[in-house]
Amino acid sequence: MMKISAHVFRLRQARLLAMVLLLAGRAAGAASMHLAWSPVADGDLGGYRIYYGTSPGSYTKVVDTGRLTDVMLSGLADCTRYYFAAKAYDTSGNQSLVFSNEIAGLPSPLVTAVSPLSAERGQSLTVTVTGLNIERGARAVFSDRISVSSTTYVACNQVRATIVVAGDASLARQSVSIVNPDGSVGSPDGKVYQK
Repeated sequence: MMKISAHVFRLRQARLLAMVLLLAGRAAGAASMHLAWSPVADGDLGGYRIYYGTSPGSYTKVVDTGRLTDVMLSGLADCTRYYFAAKAYDTSGNQSLVFSNEIAGLPSPLVTAVSPLSAERGQSLTVTVTGLNIERGARAVFSDRISVSSTTYVACNQVRATIVVAGDASLARQSVSIVNPDGSVGSPDGKVYQK
C-alpha cells in the first residue's frame, strides 16, 4: 500500500495577469486552481486521487489524475476556500490508507478593474484593484517603474495599493497583477509560473 508523504503535497495556484484598460472576464463557476505534488517513488504506482471540498477534512469531490503529478481543477466557486488532500494507489487499485497533508486556498486570482485608470509621472496615489479570489496578505504588482509602497486587503474581490509612479515611467499602458501569499504567478496566456 502506498501513501503520499505529508510534506510533498503543495499548492501552486495559477495567477492571471490583466492589463489596465484591457480587462479580463470569465463565466461564473469558471474559477480554477493548479495543484502539484512530488511523485511517489514506487514501481507499482498506479496513480493519484485528489480529494477536495469546502470544509477542512471533508472532501466531497475526487479527481483521478492517473500518474500525473499536477492537475488544473476547474469549475470552482470564486472567493471560496477549498481544502485538498491526496492519496496514491497501486496498479491493483489499492489506495493508501491515509491522506497526504491537507492544503487550502482560494482559486486563482483575477484582476477585473483598476481605478483610477491613469496617473502622472512622479505621482503618488492609492489605486483600487478589483477582482476575484484575492487572499488576505496578497500584494499588487505593477509593471515598469511603478512601485508599490503598501497593499491593503479589503475583501476577496478588492485591494488598495499605494503606488508611486517614477518620473521616468513609460507612458505606455501598464499591467497589474495580484500575487497571493503562496507566491505563484501566472501570465496572460494562462501558463503557470512559480516564484
